[in-house]
Amino acid sequence: MVQKQDYRSKVYDTYGSVSGLNSYLSSKYSNLSQNIAPHLRNYARKGNLLDIGSGQGELLFLCRELGLESEGVDISPELVKSCAERGLKVTLTSDLFAYLKNVPRNDKMIVTLIDVLEHFTKAEAIELLDIIHAYVLHPNGKVIIQVPNMQNPFAALNFFHDLTHEWAYTEHSISQLLGIAGFKDIKVLPSDYPMVGMYVVRHWLRMLYYSYLRAILLIDTPNRSSIITPNLIAVASA
Repeated sequence: MVQKQDYRSKVYDTYGSVSGLNSYLSSKYSNLSQNIAPHLRNYARKGNLLDIGSGQGELLFLCRELGLESEGVDISPELVKSCAERGLKVTLTSDLFAYLKNVPRNDKMIVTLIDVLEHFTKAEAIELLDIIHAYVLHPNGKVIIQVPNMQNPFAALNFFHDLTHEWAYTEHSISQLLGIAGFKDIKVLPSDYPMVGMYVVRHWLRMLYYSYLRAILLIDTPNRSSIITPNLIAVASA
């Protein structure tokens, strides 16, 4: 009988090179500067940040610009090496849940999961947020999450673009998840592209299209979510 292999042990060893993610992405940095930085600035003098799934390190670069003490953790050896070459502190782990249970208890003021939670199953996502809430975050800390938005009209393309995506969320379901894990003061926001260059034209074209979609949603599903950008941002207090 052939023993089944956990696909993650095969995929993530070469995730950076196979997926073309080894290089720092200026476009992602610009996106984070617009959408995530406003939630970080008030914490720049209050404590440190743990970035789970640091990838190419764009969020850690942003923290450096804001004067926020930060470090990351990732399961991809290639991506951790790339971050180290850029002078970023990212720890490699093969067991994220065990790692988080052994960090200094309730020490982090902010935990970020940028384009990360969709790589976990529902059960894993609940366990992960439970651990963050119980072991990692300071009682006055907060979690910041960005995930694909399944109410976006091109959600399937966004979600299935990456082989490692396991689940995705709407405004309502990400709030459900955070509430189940014990978080409070949950806010869910759109994640939009920076208004620079061609993105200005794309922004206005998208707004016209979204206005049409919202009208359809108002007729067909008036009690459903209203955010239809490709990604959602969720911010919640411990």
